Amino acid sequence: MTTNHDERRDERRDERSAERRGGGLDRDVSPRDLTPRDEASFRKDGPLDQVAFQEKLSRLRAEIDGLDGQILALLNERMDRALAIGRVKERFGGQVLDPDRESRLLRRLHERNHGPLSDEGVDRIYEAIMAVSRDLQRSDRGDGTEM
Repeated sequence: MTTNHDERRDERRDERSAERRGGGLDRDVSPRDLTPRDEASFRKDGPLDQVAFQEKLSRLRAEIDGLDGQILALLNERMDRALAIGRVKERFGGQVLDPDRESRLLRRLHERNHGPLSDEGVDRIYEAIMAVSRDLQRSDRGDGTEM
């Protein structure tokens, strides 16, 4: 079964291949496909360069908007699981905060992180995600504020 991730990976590979064959910036590119030479072409004065810059920027921002929608859906799925975990913990007398689990999660994410996001960036994002997860669990127990 082909996933959206596989399709996007294949599209990026095809785009990089086209770039090597002489494709220009008049096609959709991934930010990783932009070379310093490409970026320099946007810095030239002139209406065509400014139009190309704005079009490219609009396309990349649209891609980010799509990714943000996917991230939001995944975050809500994650929060559903966190609520389920919180209910299991409550039923069996477990605590909401599990610092060992959180440390293991961050270590595992660091091992899988190949950038451009730094490990510090991963920590900041996931510390916020875990804090919201804990708040939801506490709220569901009735001993915290609702999120």
